[in-house]
Amino acid sequence: MNSRKIALPLFLLLLYVALTLVFTFPLAWHFGTHHVGEGGGDARVYLWNYWWVDKALTELGTNPFETDYMFYPVGAGLSLHTLGFLQGVFFIPLSSVFGEVAGANLVVVWTFLASALGMFGLARYLGASPWGAFVSGAIFTFCPYRLARLAGHYDLLGTEWFPLFTLVLLRALRETSWKLTLLAGLLAAMCGYTSLSYLVFLAFWTLLIVAWEAWKKPSQRRTHLG
Repeated sequence: MNSRKIALPLFLLLLYVALTLVFTFPLAWHFGTHHVGEGGGDARVYLWNYWWVDKALTELGTNPFETDYMFYPVGAGLSLHTLGFLQGVFFIPLSSVFGEVAGANLVVVWTFLASALGMFGLARYLGASPWGAFVSGAIFTFCPYRLARLAGHYDLLGTEWFPLFTLVLLRALRETSWKLTLLAGLLAAMCGYTSLSYLVFLAFWTLLIVAWEAWKKPSQRRTHLG
């Protein structure tokens, strides 16, 4: 029984990997030589972002949200720029091991697997069967919106925080757990450090979830609102 419990999730994970290779084709054949969205879009902006986060943190020891490598000597603030800071942090160890091109591509591929697994976990929590949850993860991860972001909008590929945050927030509300509430806040922060636009979306989504849970359980409205 234990081996079956392990085998099925592993098999589904491999299916997600295979689907990712299919939907990002021919990336797998050029993983170390070509970037996602290299032919157009904003890919070069995000590649500069990753490079700058790496340089600021590991070489210069400066604030990555400020730079004088643009508009020198005045510089520019990057707090409201689509920096994809957290992805840049992930890029640092990946690029040091696999090289800069493969490192950036691994960040992109990871958003597919993380989004799929996050939605899989949320669907399972809401009562879906393993295969039903797998389909949910596939629909969410390989939807036209995300595939369109392969044109070069790396930060907008970071959709994994939505299902993960929703799963933790629902558990926090239903179990009245402050630890899970803090974890939900941490996931929201990670979403914001990936994409500020998504953090705004997440704020509205949070209001809808809290309102729904409070409506379902009037006796716990004060706790939910708190």
